[in-house]
Amino acid sequence: MITDSVVMKSPTMRDVAKFAGVALGTVDRYINGTGRVSDEKSKRIQNAIDALNYIPNKAASALSTKRIVNIGVVFPYVEISFWQQIEKGISRAEKEYEAYGLRVHPVRLKNYSVEQQSRAINELVSAGVQGIAIAPVHDNNLNELIGKLADDGIPVVTFDSDAPLSRRICFVGVDDHKSGEAAAHILAMLLHEKGRIAVFRAQRDLYAVQQRIIGFGKKISQYPNISVAHEYDIYNGSGDFTENIEKIIRSHFPDESIKGILVTNGTVGTVASILKRKGLAGRYKIVGFDLAEETKELIEDETISATICSDIEYQGYLAIRCLYEKIVNGVTPEQVYHHTGFQVIIKETL
Repeated sequence: MITDSVVMKSPTMRDVAKFAGVALGTVDRYINGTGRVSDEKSKRIQNAIDALNYIPNKAASALSTKRIVNIGVVFPYVEISFWQQIEKGISRAEKEYEAYGLRVHPVRLKNYSVEQQSRAINELVSAGVQGIAIAPVHDNNLNELIGKLADDGIPVVTFDSDAPLSRRICFVGVDDHKSGEAAAHILAMLLHEKGRIAVFRAQRDLYAVQQRIIGFGKKISQYPNISVAHEYDIYNGSGDFTENIEKIIRSHFPDESIKGILVTNGTVGTVASILKRKGLAGRYKIVGFDLAEETKELIEDETISATICSDIEYQGYLAIRCLYEKIVNGVTPEQVYHHTGFQVIIKETL
């Protein structure tokens, strides 16, 4: 069993509201997840919470009973710089609620294996966790397991990617269909609405990737002089994704017929840097997702044209917060989809 000890703390929600310069009701919505709060106000409230060492009063019963709340987190630790940002949010939530007994137990998997993810979840349950946050590596193969957890009173929150037909209590992450549409619109503008595109697709079983591809395809079809010429799988469950990208580029590039490239996840930096090493920097308009340091540098030198990113640290934070509120206070999120928004990053906005 997982065990630990607990510490105590104080201020009020009214103090937080005053410090943040927002209404008391806004703080309540932010803390309890019962309504929409703008990103700007959310940051002010969170800064106030951190500065005042405030912890929500609704969780006070966890202090008085010295209850430990164990939450497991399972995710594929493949694109490391991406997941490190997620983990910052997870750590922030744990720090915020640790005086109320929260303990977070992350499991970092080195691949996209459904079997390993299922095993990790079962091991966490055996160890005594009361809730699980998961970035599902398959859109539906974990549904039965998530349903069993629900039957056993163990709530599940999905984040980053979803299992929409499962019995998870909510999803936290980007509206990937819309972000795919945005990527298509950006590429169309960059290509002056004419040209052939190659798509570098990450793990095809991820719901997030599927939705980006669907959104992209729907939008790009509105441009009669643009077509998707090739789709390349950069990770299919085996091998290193960098090696797979190297093989694809070595076998198929340069390609004079291709004018634009879409990369469906954070490996856009890897794709672009390999093309650059081959002397192909600037040859293609490249659009991808997420914003690692490597991606920033490649946007600055115009190897990458644009990337679409969101506050992924907040995804990790909100997934843990939703689970904690469900376990301790019995509060099921009103929103099944907590879409965290996204922005387009180009050289001029860095």
